[in-house]
Amino acid sequence: MKLHIFNPEHDLALAANLRQFTAPHAGRQLRSDLAYIPALWADKGDLVLVDDIDNALDKVRHLGERISDRVEFITKPQLEHMLKSEFIDSVHPWGWDLSLKEELKRIGMPEIMCPTDSTINKVREISSRQWAAEHLQQGVVYAKSYEQVKERVMLLGKAVVKAPWSSSGRGVRYVSTVDFRTDVDYPAFQRWASNIIFHQGGVTVEPYYNKVRDFGMEFEMRDGKAVYKGLSLFDTVKNAYTGNMLCTEEDKVKMLEKYVSKDTLSSVQQKLMTKIEPSLKDVYSGPFGVDLMICTKSETDQWGGTLPANGDFALVPCVELNLRRTMGHVALDLAKIANEGSLMRVDFDGNRYHLRVLPGRASEQGELL
Repeated sequence: MKLHIFNPEHDLALAANLRQFTAPHAGRQLRSDLAYIPALWADKGDLVLVDDIDNALDKVRHLGERISDRVEFITKPQLEHMLKSEFIDSVHPWGWDLSLKEELKRIGMPEIMCPTDSTINKVREISSRQWAAEHLQQGVVYAKSYEQVKERVMLLGKAVVKAPWSSSGRGVRYVSTVDFRTDVDYPAFQRWASNIIFHQGGVTVEPYYNKVRDFGMEFEMRDGKAVYKGLSLFDTVKNAYTGNMLCTEEDKVKMLEKYVSKDTLSSVQQKLMTKIEPSLKDVYSGPFGVDLMICTKSETDQWGGTLPANGDFALVPCVELNLRRTMGHVALDLAKIANEGSLMRVDFDGNRYHLRVLPGRASEQGELL
């Protein structure tokens, strides 16, 4: 019997690196409203931690499968009571951080069921954009001072500056040499970058690419080995996730073949596994994902951050490493029970977040319609 927890505020908790961390209201609400989604991948007899059991049961009924017959939803007070007399086999959150560990310890979770602080710190280190810049990316610089940031931006012309840890588009700024010339050294950006450097140690500065589409490759660390799970074709608005396509791997490859060949995708997949696996094998077990980007070929290719693709396109083989479960993993599990060609959306109606499965199709560009 495993315990599953959806804690989407995980990336923000990694940034704070505190045992007592309160996520912004939106993060807390997302966790509460979608707490039931681990039921999609949980095994028979597993527990899923939720705030409202009746709401969770209602939500899974709309997914079109008798998922509620397979898992048991449990609230935090119920879990605390259960832990006084029963044991669970393991805990499987969206992602591990110090805040979640402390939250579980407060309700009686035995220390042995949680990773050690040193393991969580190592996960945090590898989750940092600094680690990706130094191990997986080309043309990306980790800058430890504002002077370094400005120097790199002036060299690139247009750049994307990112905090080491952030979530849903937060901690990302687009900047160009024009901004510095027109705003007397761009004081607002200087304050932002200097603040991130002070609190998180630095920022990454990467070339600005003319994006055509985002996609991801989803993996799992299992018994010290990286296992490929599948592709994720997703949409973002202002760097915030909005939805995924639910279709076969063959269809996803066909949609991408306009831009990049199947052989190139396979080669990038193998190289990512080869680079990441040695660093994770003694540290991490569970899902992880890598975000990639199709862009147009441009003068930024000189910085070495892209691979050749079809025609006028290029491939950025690593935009982000997510050392946790991702919405791409959710889409892979949901695709097993949804109608082929459906769209998975996460919407906010002004009151609550909803996971919706909508009928849909892909445009010629592979976008969600």
